Amino acid sequence: MALINSSLLPERVGHTTTFSFDNNNLINTTHVNCMTNCTSPQGNDDTIRYFCLPKNFPESCSAPSSNEIRLIEIFCTAVFVQNDIIVYIALALGMPGSIFALVTVSSLKYSPGMVYLGSLAVSDFLALVFASIILVFFKVADENESVLLKLKFIYAGRVFQAFSHWNLALICMERFITVRYPMCKSRFYSKRTVFLSLFIVLIISIVPTPFTFVSTFYYYGTYGPLETAQTFLYQAVYILVPGLIIYTLTFLTAIQLKSMAQYIRSMASSTTTPSSRSDAMETKMTKMMLLTSACFFVFACPFGFIQCFDRIKFWYLKFDLCHLNESIYIYLFYTLYAVSFLNHAVNFYIYCACAKGFRKQFVRVVFSKCCAKN
Repeated sequence: MALINSSLLPERVGHTTTFSFDNNNLINTTHVNCMTNCTSPQGNDDTIRYFCLPKNFPESCSAPSSNEIRLIEIFCTAVFVQNDIIVYIALALGMPGSIFALVTVSSLKYSPGMVYLGSLAVSDFLALVFASIILVFFKVADENESVLLKLKFIYAGRVFQAFSHWNLALICMERFITVRYPMCKSRFYSKRTVFLSLFIVLIISIVPTPFTFVSTFYYYGTYGPLETAQTFLYQAVYILVPGLIIYTLTFLTAIQLKSMAQYIRSMASSTTTPSSRSDAMETKMTKMMLLTSACFFVFACPFGFIQCFDRIKFWYLKFDLCHLNESIYIYLFYTLYAVSFLNHAVNFYIYCACAKGFRKQFVRVVFSKCCAKN
């Protein structure tokens, strides 16, 4: 019996998360709400070898046809294979990219924006490190012996995922103040204020973790009011609140940039001065912020919304789809979860694409390191 399992899948209790195949037939092995002794609604036929009927399917759902069973099997197999591929791509791009970004930023002159970019690189790297540990180590570990350790790594990774999003919110705030109130920036951003703001958002990122632990071990794999509440708390910290800050400030910054466009065009024909070069650098950093915010919307936000919808659908609406539609929904749910890791993999490449000075600095740092070793 070959087991297909994905260690990175989030808790989506009440739905299938792990499957095994016996003689190429699909069997649900971990469904919490699955009947202990599953019997086919149509009698003793091959249906049950493919699909273990959960209790929470609507009574109006008929037994899946042979074609539906085959499609369910395809979706169940594809979600694990696809998710691993997506996360491996995120790791391959993001881990070296985060290191390169941190090294490059560390070599630049101190500024609040550079501190936040460095902190974002560190949080992205640590989020991907924990993802890689879970993806690689726990596939060969004994699941019965490593459940608690696995959960610790998952929740630690979640802290740094949330911390990454809050770093982006701080970057957006710094960019907005730079664009809207350039003369007041030095008053807002002393070194003490910068590092205090990072400490505060780190504490905010940790807040949901104790509730998640309590919910996990109290309900042990079933939805309930505490589990639903902690999911909304986590998603508020992970996506909703930082996302609201990011998009509000991005929108206000874009409006301010639009109002400044005519002034910038009038200055374009002027002789380049140190001041105008500084303004150009600030503009490029703002463009980096706008593109990074767009990637946050594309990669991270969909999973936050679908997980909140999942809890609302199950706990408040008491609504479930029938077999094939539910398998498609599960496929979408886990696909969006895997895609969320790409948000931690793209930032370095955004910096290189948007800022010529950043690219040059990166090349300068890399070649200086290589020459020093030689």
